[in-house]
Amino acid sequence: MKKVLIVMVLIITMFSVVHAASFEDVSGLNCESAVESLKSIGIINGVDENEFAPKKSVTRAELSKMVVSALNIKGATTKTFSDIQGHWGEAFIKQAAEIGILKGYSDGTFKPDKEVSYAEA
Repeated sequence: MKKVLIVMVLIITMFSVVHAASFEDVSGLNCESAVESLKSIGIINGVDENEFAPKKSVTRAELSKMVVSALNIKGATTKTFSDIQGHWGEAFIKQAAEIGILKGYSDGTFKPDKEVSYAEA
């Protein structure tokens, strides 16, 4: 699934006018302003400092990071899954799951590197 964050991007763009340095691969695209706004307020990162990869699918861990950052969720959690220990998104996943925004699977896993499905988004 293509970048599910486009809806989130459009909403958050309305609240931000600050722009960080541009991602070269979104220059001139309809989503450029939204992507740059989300980057400038720390909700998204690119695949590196100059590339966003707008056609890359979003993983469950990436969605966790975007949602937790956008909602400014902070604090410790007790929620955990058997497959997130040491994963870069562990804290974001725990925080999103703690407040019920995202859920794991019945086998106790979260599958952080799995693409987000439309139903999950």
